Amino acid sequence: MNEDEIKIYQNHHLENEVNISHRGIIARAYSGTASPRQAIKAMCLECVGEIRADITSCTGYLCPLWKFRPYTKQRGNDVQLSDNATVPVEFES
Repeated sequence: MNEDEIKIYQNHHLENEVNISHRGIIARAYSGTASPRQAIKAMCLECVGEIRADITSCTGYLCPLWKFRPYTKQRGNDVQLSDNATVPVEFES
């Protein structure tokens, strides 16, 4: 795909598939004007089908962005798992 085709595809996606409340942040990510934090938020929204609670309870532990995902409480290097998130048994301490 060339750059023009990608833009057409992205615009179609924004107008027809993205919830109106998330269009701004995803459009900024597409255009390259989003901050790193906004780009991560846009990626997480796209990954879980724009369901905020699914970002909080994300179990994609191998995702390089997992520790940086929005809507989680973080203290230092520790990430507070939501009540719905579980750690696989082999990784429990």
